Amino acid sequence: MDILEDQILVRRDTLANFIAQSVVPLNGEPVGIIGPDGRATAYKIGDGVSTVDQLPALSKGDKGDTGPQGLPGTNGVATDAAVATNMQDTSTQTGAAFSRGIRQGIADVRSRLSTRAAYDLATSLGKSRVAVEDSDQYLEAWPDLTAWAGAGVQVSGGLAYGSTSQSSGIARSYRIEPGTIARVTFQINYVVGASSGGGVLVGFSKNAVGTAPAVGGAGARGIYIRSDGNTTATSIVKALDNGSQSTDLMGTGTTTMIVTAIADETYLTVTAVNAATGQEVHARWARDDSAFPLNNLTVMVNDTRGTAGSSVGVIAGRRGGLVTTKPRQAYRTAQWGTASGDGFRIALPASYDSRVPTPAVVLFHGNGSDESHWITNGNGTAVDTALLNAGFITIAAANTGATSTWGSDDGLAAYTAAYRYARDHYNIGAVCFYANSMGGIESLNVLARDAIPGVAAWAGTVPTYDLAENRANALFTSTIDTAYAGDYANKAVGHDPAKMDARLFRGIPMWMLIATDDTSVTPAANGQALYTAVSPVAPTTKVEVTGGHSTGQIAARAADIVAFFKGVLGVS
Repeated sequence: MDILEDQILVRRDTLANFIAQSVVPLNGEPVGIIGPDGRATAYKIGDGVSTVDQLPALSKGDKGDTGPQGLPGTNGVATDAAVATNMQDTSTQTGAAFSRGIRQGIADVRSRLSTRAAYDLATSLGKSRVAVEDSDQYLEAWPDLTAWAGAGVQVSGGLAYGSTSQSSGIARSYRIEPGTIARVTFQINYVVGASSGGGVLVGFSKNAVGTAPAVGGAGARGIYIRSDGNTTATSIVKALDNGSQSTDLMGTGTTTMIVTAIADETYLTVTAVNAATGQEVHARWARDDSAFPLNNLTVMVNDTRGTAGSSVGVIAGRRGGLVTTKPRQAYRTAQWGTASGDGFRIALPASYDSRVPTPAVVLFHGNGSDESHWITNGNGTAVDTALLNAGFITIAAANTGATSTWGSDDGLAAYTAAYRYARDHYNIGAVCFYANSMGGIESLNVLARDAIPGVAAWAGTVPTYDLAENRANALFTSTIDTAYAGDYANKAVGHDPAKMDARLFRGIPMWMLIATDDTSVTPAANGQALYTAVSPVAPTTKVEVTGGHSTGQIAARAADIVAFFKGVLGVS
């Protein structure tokens, strides 16, 4: 049937005008009576005889019969008294209670996020289990030294030492195949001294499968620990790339280093952690199996002092997944890499066991920093170390090339990608956020967008909150405009937490440290305003200190941050 596209207009006017003109509608012609506002107040049907005022107005007909019973609806979401109480709105801006529709909307969102968080947890657990079960184990506990190249390797007290008679050193390579991922930990005990004949190399090589690195480390990439040649009390750590040594990464004395070598889908990473001080250095290279065929994980000891010199402890690792294995190192380890082109650092506590979910904290850095902030900045290192010592995985990230992202899409993408990498390669449990300075705006944007689901708790130190207010601050105007590609007016829309509905953060426990004498990030417009906005809708703790934006109270309160997260998660 064709649809009539033309509109039919009914004659309409005020009753006074119809009377004044003695209008007699045609038989069956509808007319509308309108009021002073132009809206219809009644309709009449002409009979060809009567004037408009003489015609009766149309009225509702009799009530029809009751229709058939409709289909039953779906069951509602059950809730307990605590949840029901929490759903009541206590905001002074919106009144005493939400409408039923808003309450149901929030319940639906929470249900969806809970489902996503459960899915992520199951994904992380499942992938870790597959990796554990399917991977091959490397284990070198010194029962058989025939696979070592170089004569004279010595074993004493569970440690392997170099030869006193062979200056080219001893070496061991463990086969990897192109495209394979692997994670291996090495314990290196370096002894300084004027008589040192060399050092220790840990990393990867493109030499023939199973063969030792060439003299001088040609064809190898890794970390090289050696004497600095200037003093008998100092050793140095360098990155080595095809035989070329970098500038010094770390200086130390006699010490134990926990070195982790990781080959994932896109990067080769070697990280060394000083077991005594916790100082951490790393080297990483983009993986290219055509230009650098990844044939071996390798370790070489080029120290001619025998059992008086440097040594290698038990080597343990897996090929086929980034998973732990026995014997487990009693030290923390770390991985540096990239996800979707952006840098990340994932640090694992000494207690990490890839068979068991471990809580994780995503670390949001400040203006001008990057993922290295957590090992180079005093306050950042204190918080990161406290979390690792308490058994948390820490996940740091930064947009590559432009680290001052101020909540822009580029910054949010970096954190989301790092989280997903950790989810897919490690066994992570509940997730919390810690934000410092600019990280406040970054983390709140991630929360508001549910980019990382099921966040259990949020903590922030000297946090930013009001993007517009910070842009008005001459300290940050240029970097914020750059973060939004010179189009702040348009591209920053939806990225200012101070303009968001605080109910987006409803129910997420928050802990914040505010420096009342902060002259960089205005306390009133940021920390204090954030507290005012979220405290009616979420359990919130505020700690006020002095000392300015870089207050030493951040490091001093690291234990409080750990206690807050543990309290929320209910772990000891």
